[in-house]
Amino acid sequence: MIIEHFLFTGTEEVNSYLVACPETKEAIIVDAGGFDEKLVEIVGEQKLNVRYLFITHSHYDHIDAVEKVLQKFPVVKVIASVYGDERNSIRPANGIEFALGSLNGRIHHIPGHTSDMLVLYLNGHLFTGDALFAGSVGGTTSDLDYRRQIEGIREKLLSYPDDTIIHPGHGPNSTIGLERSFDPFL
Repeated sequence: MIIEHFLFTGTEEVNSYLVACPETKEAIIVDAGGFDEKLVEIVGEQKLNVRYLFITHSHYDHIDAVEKVLQKFPVVKVIASVYGDERNSIRPANGIEFALGSLNGRIHHIPGHTSDMLVLYLNGHLFTGDALFAGSVGGTTSDLDYRRQIEGIREKLLSYPDDTIIHPGHGPNSTIGLERSFDPFL
């Protein structure tokens, strides 16, 4: 699996990822809080076919550069709960299976931090947006949202093996095992 990490700084430090199948060269961009021309260079150098833009949630720091991504890669389909128009958007059902070339995965809806929070699982990797971080979880605005988020994380994400790598929207990577054992919110 090919994973390229991009860190964008501004009012928030936010992570974005380019993920690709090494066999078919199909690729997905996870979140677009910023845009780096290096992304275009990597896509060209590795002859990748960017098919999707996955939006974990609609906070500005995860969508500010969506239009720039769509300009550079006009054929991509946007996978999001609420972003985009009907022509180029996919609104996935919770738990739906997802394939990227020979990579297999699933899309989970984890409401709490926002009502539209999505998490992408692909071959041992979870792209969690602001649902789950290393040592923390995304902030919520009510006790009900907090309970929903923790329940979603426990039921859907902690069911993955301990060595599943977490790629969050902010901060460093972690693993399900570390979060299960040491995250004080879980």
